[in-house]
Amino acid sequence: MRQFSATEVKGRWAELLRQAEAGETIAITRRGKVVAQLSPPVGEGKDFSVDKRGQESWQDWVQRVKDRRARLEETTVSTDEILSWIREGRR
Repeated sequence: MRQFSATEVKGRWAELLRQAEAGETIAITRRGKVVAQLSPPVGEGKDFSVDKRGQESWQDWVQRVKDRRARLEETTVSTDEILSWIREGRR
């Protein structure tokens, strides 16, 4: 894996993208420390797919947010209940 400083990457972005597209992984450094990695996609032809590191796809993430939002909408709490919880906490 080749390494380039962030400053170098800014000037060579198009070239480095072509190299990543060709299968090469490139480490990006700041002050000598690797801070990011530019690599080819894991699943060819699959946009934002689950890769071998177990990251979820953006579609799965959106669905999880929608599910949570639906559960929150099902939960209704009155103002009196909230005030009683506050009062209980002050005891």
